[in-house]
Amino acid sequence: SFSSALALNSYSGSLGIQGYRANSDTVFFNVSSIYETVRYLDQEFTCEENYCVLELPEDYLEGGSHNYAIEEIENATIFATTDVPLIVDEKIESLIFDTEIVESNLSITYTVLDTAYAGSVRCSGIDKVELYVDDVLTLTDEVNASQEECSFTNTLNIQKSGDLTLRLTAYDNIGNSLDSENHSL
Repeated sequence: SFSSALALNSYSGSLGIQGYRANSDTVFFNVSSIYETVRYLDQEFTCEENYCVLELPEDYLEGGSHNYAIEEIENATIFATTDVPLIVDEKIESLIFDTEIVESNLSITYTVLDTAYAGSVRCSGIDKVELYVDDVLTLTDEVNASQEECSFTNTLNIQKSGDLTLRLTAYDNIGNSLDSENHSL
């Protein structure tokens, strides 16, 4: 029996979030191996100086955890197989907000919950939340949460003048987005 000599340096979809990819995405595996060839399904990659970057063509997968079996090959013999799990992040779970008006100041407190897929407690992280006033982008809250930071609450403050309609849009690190309901004041 042979053991794997594969060192998995990084694995992600096209946006480079370790362990995550989008539904429709290209997948990259950055590996080191002492064997001359590394293969995924029918795609073989030559490891020069024990280093390979496997770029798989774009495909579509439903949300969930998916295993990629990477084989190490030399002289047409499979020496080892390494299973690499990638999470397909397909959604942001929820985005809610409340408002409070004090004199001419409007405070908007929002909470965004990111989950990779239904039933998951994992996520790619929250990237940003945009505030739209009367359908005009007014403010961007750059959250830049790392993966596994799946819940975020913050308060935004703007000047209120007259009647207006608010909407928030949240984005995760994979590029999924969710719009809140419109809220008229």
